[in-house]
Amino acid sequence: MFPRAFTAPPLIKYCASKVKTKLTWLFWLAVAVQLSAQTNFFPLLNCASNVVYTNATILRVTPAEAVVNFDGGIVKVQLQNLPEFLRQRYHYDPTNAAQYALAEKARNQARKLAQVREAAEQTQLDAANRGNLCTIQVKQILDNQFGYPKCVVSGGGGADASVPSEVLLMNLPDSVKNFVNLYNQLRNDIPTFGEKIHNDDIAAKSANANALVGAGGDLARVNAAMAQRFQANQMAVNVEDETYRLEQMKADLETMTENLADKTQVKAYFTGKSYANFQIWECVQN
Repeated sequence: MFPRAFTAPPLIKYCASKVKTKLTWLFWLAVAVQLSAQTNFFPLLNCASNVVYTNATILRVTPAEAVVNFDGGIVKVQLQNLPEFLRQRYHYDPTNAAQYALAEKARNQARKLAQVREAAEQTQLDAANRGNLCTIQVKQILDNQFGYPKCVVSGGGGADASVPSEVLLMNLPDSVKNFVNLYNQLRNDIPTFGEKIHNDDIAAKSANANALVGAGGDLARVNAAMAQRFQANQMAVNVEDETYRLEQMKADLETMTENLADKTQVKAYFTGKSYANFQIWECVQN
């Protein structure tokens, strides 16, 4: 029996540490093997040509390839390059893989051809529609929830070129957007600001009527009267400043109204497309 204060020799400690490390490594290796056997996740996925994918998950498998998500991103790996146990799991067959690859190539070529044809048809349609250019006046920009500004417009004319009251406008110039938004903001702000001035004027006149013209007696009473008079005078000054700003706003609105037609008109054509029951029109830069 060892004494209670016994300390194991360094060699015994070293050996015990090595055994513990090896057991830990074997444990996690067993866990990894178990995970790989039951799921599509692999801590290390060793493929042909010494390619290794870390923390790999096989997302999708075709007869020819597997889509793998790993620490470096997403890649396509040929089934023939996967480890033998995965080739067996996914029933890899060279003949089937070759046939699938040829069929997939044909499908890709067909999709590209369809895209080329669609682009050509759209180009022809755009060219035809550009012949029906309309002069549109943008009255209001409602929102941009459809990817293009939904606008209240007027204008049109010409054969088959009538413009609905609300359309989606592609390539609407920023200058038009800014002008329309500022114009409508001024139109909305002027009545609201005028109402505020009216209320402030009533309050200023009431404060002026209630303020003492002069006061005698103790110092506190005199100071209170002076503060009341100062507040009444300040309220009157504020009303004068607000009235001046209101007149400036009205002058700005009048100037913008004079330039409204020029600043809010665009040349546009109907693209032949609609979204959420709204026609899509495209603006043409002059």
